[in-house]
Amino acid sequence: MNSVKTSRNERAIGLQETKISFYYFQKDDSVYESENNTYFLPVYSDPLLITAEYNIAASQTVVVYYYLNGKNCLYRFISSGAYGNTNRSYWFKDQEILQFKERTSVIGNKETIQTEKFSKEIYSDGILVLDNLKQYLELYYKIFKVSELDK
Repeated sequence: MNSVKTSRNERAIGLQETKISFYYFQKDDSVYESENNTYFLPVYSDPLLITAEYNIAASQTVVVYYYLNGKNCLYRFISSGAYGNTNRSYWFKDQEILQFKERTSVIGNKETIQTEKFSKEIYSDGILVLDNLKQYLELYYKIFKVSELDK
């Protein structure tokens, strides 16, 4: 697991702490020899799970999960605290939404499930989820590069 943690003062929120974690299997390094020298090239597996945890003020916490399996992804958003409870999920296959599911205390814990003909809002939010995933994956590989600096 690799993690990045930030703390900063946000207007109207106060101290906001964010922790992003990447869970992956460690691959063996690639080894090659040239002119009596041995070189090791690190090889990194794609993450299996990405989590982002943060708070909204002191009374609301949010945890986001990206479960990855090749080009397939299950996205879960869980927000709980004084402002209500929301549990939202998107299932993606090859960058396409297969299913959306939401349960929120704002509308009496009613569960919404859609599997086709998604609303414009759900479709737009799904695109944002995939855009965010792309940025998390870029950060994942940058962490390995940064960890080698000054060594």
